[in-house]
Amino acid sequence: MKMGTDTLAKIDDALTLARQQDLEQKVVWGIVAAAGELKGLEQFQRDWFERSGQPRLTSDWIPFHYPKFPLRIVVRRFTEDPLPLWPDVFTRFTKTPIFMAYKKWRSENDLEDCHNRLGMVFNAGPELMMLTNCDEGIAGPKMVRQIGHPPVTFSIVVFKAYLHQLGSQWRAPSSAIREG
Repeated sequence: MKMGTDTLAKIDDALTLARQQDLEQKVVWGIVAAAGELKGLEQFQRDWFERSGQPRLTSDWIPFHYPKFPLRIVVRRFTEDPLPLWPDVFTRFTKTPIFMAYKKWRSENDLEDCHNRLGMVFNAGPELMMLTNCDEGIAGPKMVRQIGHPPVTFSIVVFKAYLHQLGSQWRAPSSAIREG
């Protein structure tokens, strides 16, 4: 049986969406694990489904369950590994797919770097990386660029390392989700 171009395009779109959702779920589960709450994962998913109609925990769930989490997070999956673009970070940072995706998300959500602590988590080979406009207290390997007037400091860091050094102030879950 021969498949038409439209059918193949729909299959490709469905696979792309599924991979994006899988990556977002991996990021959210990483945050839940960093909070030491993996045992509550099934209940969190049921609560979120009742609240939002979404069967998976998404980055939108984070501020509801962890209102003190220090960043507003979005997750973006790149179809091609962005790592070959690292040299561009030093010469044309604002033109990289990483920064362009961040800028698009920020624009679509009326977010300004000077008023919001933002992080875009993305796939980069075997690691999850994060582009953030909040460089305060992030130790370890990172790439740093200052952009704009007044300058905003952007860092690209390993997401797991960021979670590891966050501390525990944000971990108290929201009672609103638990009480529904």
